[in-house]
Formats: sequence, structure tokens, C-alpha cells
Amino acid sequence: MNTRKIKIMLSAAIAGALLLSGCGEASKGPVAHMEDPPEGAGDHFTISYEEWHNEYTYQMLRGNYTEEDNADVAKNYRQSTLDYLVQERIVLWLAKEQGISAETLTQEETDEISKNVDETLSGWYDSYKTDAQNALGSDYTEEQLKEKEKELFEEFLKQAGLTPDIFYQWSVNEALTQKFVDKVSESITDEKVEEFVQDTIDTAKDKYENDIASFEQSYTPFYIPEGTRTVQQIYVKLKDDVTNEITAYRKDGDDEKADEIRDAELEKIRFRIEEAYEKLNNGEKWEDVLQEYSEEGAVDYTVYPKSSVVDPAITEAVMKIPEKGQWSDIIPTDQGYFIILYKDDRVMSDEESQALRDQALDYLKDQEAYQKVQDFTDAHKYSYDYELLQLEAPAVS
Repeated sequence: MNTRKIKIMLSAAIAGALLLSGCGEASKGPVAHMEDPPEGAGDHFTISYEEWHNEYTYQMLRGNYTEEDNADVAKNYRQSTLDYLVQERIVLWLAKEQGISAETLTQEETDEISKNVDETLSGWYDSYKTDAQNALGSDYTEEQLKEKEKELFEEFLKQAGLTPDIFYQWSVNEALTQKFVDKVSESITDEKVEEFVQDTIDTAKDKYENDIASFEQSYTPFYIPEGTRTVQQIYVKLKDDVTNEITAYRKDGDDEKADEIRDAELEKIRFRIEEAYEKLNNGEKWEDVLQEYSEEGAVDYTVYPKSSVVDPAITEAVMKIPEKGQWSDIIPTDQGYFIILYKDDRVMSDEESQALRDQALDYLKDQEAYQKVQDFTDAHKYSYDYELLQLEAPAVS
């Protein structure tokens, strides 16, 4: 499970628990603090300006953003960085209540964290290779190159007030977050997971029957309708500007003009698709003809018995192909000519079914953790110094 995903998801619980604070102080005091923290935990739940600003600056620098040129991005990062830090405080506190802390990590776990951090840092150092080579000139050893790469990266981090050690701390916090999620979701049974999967499949079936656009947008991983086929295509395409012109006339409701342009342009390229079709019917291999004539590679894709995104002419032609290994007639469309190969039936594999169960378990575990955070934020409100953060305070209802 991606713990950064978990943290993003959990941060939604905090958004509703924020209170409008007073104006920011010139001394740059805390940017966030808990109004009524658990006894003795006030410092834990206080976010200093320095900590917030360092992480915010890091996010801006790594994206090569500036506040002058990317004001909207900066605003989003100011808010999301603070949300993340506040949520991290809450999760670490709740984890500690469950007996989970950095001190409880095993040697094997800390070794794995160190290994992953070393790999991450190595990747960062490598990204400075060209700059390091330019700085060193033509005469240097491999050791000197690595040292210069490290130096340049540390200079980058220094702009955000950070050192490479922060990567280890971030990784430890992510590990503790994952342990917290695992701990609070121990009661999730296989039966609950299967029930959730089945409910999702049932929803996907309903979307396919009654809202095909929603199905194709969001539910294709969960359900494969009977009759679905895996296909390949030979595609002789019209020029992009011609396709765009046809689309524009269709959009304006002038199908007559669109058909006129399409038919004229299809006639110009008809000889190529007819050559391909003749070679197939004369026994040449599909793969060879596809490679010679198609303007796209040999890519498998899925065609459902009905669709809102696949050209109806293609869907209809695919469903009429009698047997696997056979191909359609020539199909004229607004995009060009197609010949479609019925390669195989598309069914849910065992691996895909297991992936659904794994995703369902991850989702249910996230929900359990989310609820714990929500309960805590309902009981303990945070205040933000919006002026110091250069953010607009939410309206007070």
C-alpha cells in the first residue's frame, strides 16, 4: 500500500476540523496548533513556521516552481503541505497509542528503510551527474564525480533548510503510518472483503447496463461483460487536420458536410487498406501485414459489446467476426480505415480477481484509519495562522 496515498486520503478528515485563527505574528510563530490537545501533548501538535516552510519550499523547488510564476501551484502547496504535517502529527499520535513508534521498529525494518532511503538518495545524486561533470571539467575520478553529485544535491536541499537525513525521517513516518493502518484494520475479515468486491462488481454491472459512459470511465477494472473481445487492428489513418475538420462539422450538426469530406479523403487512402485486406485473404500472416500497413503498432485492446467511446462501426464489426483468429471486413470511419482481428475472448484472469481483492482490502483498511483520524479531529480542533501562510481563511458559518 502506498502510504503517501493513505496520508492524502486521511487529510480529508482534517479539513473539516480547522478553525480560523488570529492574525499571523511578525515573529513567525506556529502556523498551526491544536486548541485542546491531549494533556502534555501541545508541542507534538504544534507546527512551527520553519518546519512548514522547509517542506513547502522543498515541494516548490523539486517541481521547479516559483511563487511569482506559479501562484496557484504555490497556494495549493502551502495548504497541502500544512494539511500533510497536521495529519502526520495526528497519525503518529494515534499510532503511539497503539504501541507503534520508531522505537518499536525491528532491526530488519530499519535496515529496509535505510536501504530504500539509500536507493532514493542515489537516484537524486544521479540526477546531478551532468551538472557535476560540467563543474569538474574533463579530469576527475568516479569517486570525485559521486562526491560532486552529492554536494550539488545537498546544496539543493539547503535552499529548503533540509539535509539528506530528512529522507530517513520521512520514511520512518511512512512506515509508522502503514503500521497504524494495519493495526486499526485488523478486524477486517475475508468475508467483508469479498462482500465489498461483490458490491463493487454489482455496481459495475449496473453501470454497464444503464450508464455506459460511467462504466467505461470508472468501472472497467471490476467487470468484464459477456461477449467482450480482445482485438488488434490494422489502421490506415486520415490526416489529423482532416479528422479534426470532420469532427467539427459533426459537432455543429452538419453530418452531410462531414460525410462529404470523409468520403473524399477516405478514397485517397483506400488503396492501402485494400492491399492489406487482399494480402490477408491470400494467406499472409496478420503480424506481417499489420507491420507493413498499420500506422500504429501491434497493440491489444478491449472491445465491449456496447460502448460510448469506441466507434459504433468498429464495435458492430468486431462482434460480427465469427471465430477467434479471423478478421473483419474493411471498416470506414471518421478516423480512417480499420481491419480488426478477433484475437481472443476477454475474461477476468485469476490475477486480476486477486488484484481486485487486494485493492478492496487496501480501501477498507484506509477507511478504518480514516475513521480513527476523523474521530480524533472531531474531538480536537486545529487553528491555522492563515495570514502567515498567505492563505485565505475559510468562511465561518
